[in-house]
Amino acid sequence: MKRNLIYNLAVLLFCLVCVSCINEDEVLQEREGPTTPPSLNIIVLDSDGNAVSGATVTFFSSADDYESDSNSVKETTTDADGVATLLPEDVGSERGAYYFSAVSGELTNGSSTVSSPYIYWTNGATMIETSLSE
Repeated sequence: MKRNLIYNLAVLLFCLVCVSCINEDEVLQEREGPTTPPSLNIIVLDSDGNAVSGATVTFFSSADDYESDSNSVKETTTDADGVATLLPEDVGSERGAYYFSAVSGELTNGSSTVSSPYIYWTNGATMIETSLSE
């Protein structure tokens, strides 16, 4: 009985040692292929689904700041394709939910999407469409 117990413990220990070994050379190697810098891209559309160039997009890091329209982390205008971009360097690479408002003249996105779920600043762009209305 004692011999069985010692044998089982030895097998268990051996299995734990084998499973816990990590090949650091494999884990730490560079990934192949091109990388795209991370970004949050807001695509501003009018009620007909057309891109709105020159709309003002303001980014906030909290719902309270969004509601009070204060402490924005970035304010920018949309390009010819109706896109406004938030980059990691704009927010100190802070992961989290970001809120945004889009305004063009009398139109606003108040009844459309106003926040992005967590952004993990990984490879590639996060694209969110928002529509302007009165």
